[in-house]
Amino acid sequence: MCIRDRDSVIIMSIDKDYKQFPCWFYDYNYKKRELVKISREEALNNFYSQMIVGDTADNINYCKGYGKSYAKKLFQEANSEYSLVSRTYRLYKEIYGDEAKSMFNEAKSLLTLKTDCYENIKR
Repeated sequence: MCIRDRDSVIIMSIDKDYKQFPCWFYDYNYKKRELVKISREEALNNFYSQMIVGDTADNINYCKGYGKSYAKKLFQEANSEYSLVSRTYRLYKEIYGDEAKSMFNEAKSLLTLKTDCYENIKR
């Protein structure tokens, strides 16, 4: 399975982690029950915001004390993937200094949902 065209994918979940993909996303939580179209830009913003905010369900929190409001403000004028990466990495550099690169890569690896699993299934 290859996720390239958001119009060909509908994800039904209450898990916000799936919002890192361009797709139609249906949140079936009884309080929300909403269908939203997530663009590539929104998906990237969601992912790099999660790199800052973390994921309490998965016990991932590399930028303690930095929340959704901070990420929203940081990315307010970010208009490219490079800008998102750069701003996120600068925060990691501020927090971790010389260890920033390894911490950034570790967080990115842990938070990136894998999409190549079908290629690895033996028939």
